[in-house]
Amino acid sequence: MQARHPRVHERGLRQVDVAIDEFVALAYWKERKLATVVARLFNTVGPRSLGRTLTVFGDGTPTRCFWHVGDVVQALVDLMLLGDSAY
Repeated sequence: MQARHPRVHERGLRQVDVAIDEFVALAYWKERKLATVVARLFNTVGPRSLGRTLTVFGDGTPTRCFWHVGDVVQALVDLMLLGDSAY
């Protein structure tokens, strides 16, 4: 029997929450002309993640890409500096 991630039942709600946040941000941009950029961040790791045991759920065949928090911060700064050229 494969182990199930303890928060798997919350996954659907998270997807709805993200979609609503994006919809509200884009609607605000259309109404108020405030530039909006949506960035979806996944699997961010940093200094506090080092040395911890990683628990693998399932059989381990899915792969993941991980971002270091420093790279995430730089990517967000780059998005902010793009200004109107992001569109």
